[in-house]
Amino acid sequence: MEPTLVVIGISYRTAALAVRERFWMDEADRVRALTTLVRSEGVDEIVVFTSCNRTEFYVWTQNAAEAANSILRFLTRTYNLKLSDWSNFYRLVGEAAMTHIFRVAAALDTQVYGESEVIPSLTKAWYQAQKLGTTGCFLDGILGHSLDTANSVAKRIKGHNCIVSVARATVEQSQEFFPDLANRKILVIGAGRLAESIVREMRAAGANKIQITNRTSQRSNSMASKLQLETVPYEQRWTAMAETDVVVVATTARKAIVNPVDVAAVMRARAERPLAILDVGVPRNVEPAIRTMNCVYLADVDDFSETVRNRKPMGRELAEAEDSIRLDAASFNGKLMQERMVPTITALRERLQELCDQELSTLSDQFGPFTEDQSEAMRAYSTHIAQRISATIARQMNPASVEGAPEGLAESLSRMLGESRGLSCASGRAQKLQQ
Repeated sequence: MEPTLVVIGISYRTAALAVRERFWMDEADRVRALTTLVRSEGVDEIVVFTSCNRTEFYVWTQNAAEAANSILRFLTRTYNLKLSDWSNFYRLVGEAAMTHIFRVAAALDTQVYGESEVIPSLTKAWYQAQKLGTTGCFLDGILGHSLDTANSVAKRIKGHNCIVSVARATVEQSQEFFPDLANRKILVIGAGRLAESIVREMRAAGANKIQITNRTSQRSNSMASKLQLETVPYEQRWTAMAETDVVVVATTARKAIVNPVDVAAVMRARAERPLAILDVGVPRNVEPAIRTMNCVYLADVDDFSETVRNRKPMGRELAEAEDSIRLDAASFNGKLMQERMVPTITALRERLQELCDQELSTLSDQFGPFTEDQSEAMRAYSTHIAQRISATIARQMNPASVEGAPEGLAESLSRMLGESRGLSCASGRAQKLQQ
C-alpha cells in the first residue's frame, strides 16, 4: 500500500445528462457524502465536487482499492448505483488523478470551454470540506496548486474569445432559435444567482422584454427590484409562457417542474407560434418528452456545448496549456510523494496496525480460539481503527505558518516513530479564496 491521490467520478465525457443527474449533489448532499466517506475504509482526506458537468470524489488514501470500494458502497446505498452504472465512472490514480484535477480547475475539461464558474465552484467545494474537517494538508496542497495552475492557464489564453459562462452559453443557445433577441419576450423561471446572470447576459445581447417568476415571490421581487424587471406570479406562469418566445428554466428543483401536459395547454393558446425552452437545471427542470412536441424547441446543458463547441483558443495556445498542466502535475506529484510527512504517516499507520495486531493476539490467547470468520472480522475492524486514527491525525498536521514550520503534533509523531527528519506539508488557502 502506498499513499496516493485518487479521483473517482462521472462526467459529460462518460455519461449523458440523464445518467449524471442521478448522482448530482446539492450542498446538503455533499455534507452527507463527506461526513460519511471520511469515516470509511481507505479514505484519509476527501473533497466532493459537483457541477452540471460532473460529480467527482477527490481522495487522499493509503489504499486506492479500499477507497474506491468505499465510494462504490456509498453510491450504491445512497444513490441506488447499479453495476451497469459503474461503467460510467472513471478511477484515476497518482499523476493521472493530479493532471485531471488541474485540467478541471483550468476549465479545460468542461462542455463549455473555459467555463468561468469552475474556479468559484471548486473553491467552494474545497472550503466546505475544510469546514467539515475532511481535508488536510495533502488535498489542501493539491487543490491550492491546482488553482494556481488554473490562474496561470487563464493568463496564457487571456484575450481569446473563448471564456464562456453557462449564462452566456444560454444566450447563445437562445440565439440559435431567435438570432435577434430585441423585442423577443423572455420568461426566466428562477431567481437564484444563475438566473440573475442569465438576465444580465440576455440584456447585454439586446433583449429588452424580460419577465421573471419564482416559487418564492420574495426572491423574485428582490431580483426584479435589483434589475428593474417585471415579475409574474408563479401561479400565472403558464399564462405568461403562452405569450413568451423564450423560456429559461433555472431553478434548483430536484425534479421536473415543466411537463408535457402543461406545455400542451400553453401551445394551444399560441396558435402554433414556436416556443424555445432552455433548461439549465441539473437535475433537469423540464421533462425531455417535450422535445417531441410540435413547434417546441427544448435544449438542456448538454446541448449548450454543441452551440459553443468552436469557442476554443487556437490550437497552439491550447496545446501549450495542456503541456504546461501535464508537466506541472507530474512535477507537483513527484514533490508531494517526496514530502517528509508521507513516510511519517505511513509509518504511523503501520505502527498502529502493529499495536492492534498485538492486542488481537493477546485477546486470542485469553479468550480464543476464535473461528476463522471471527478472526477475520476482528482483523478488519482493527485495520479500520488504525486507518481512522492515522487519517484523523494526518488531517490535523498543517503547518503553523506560511513558511511551512511544522506543528508540535507532527514533531511529536516523528520522535515517537523514531524519525529524525522534520515534517512539512502544503497549507490550504480555501478560506482566503472565499473572502
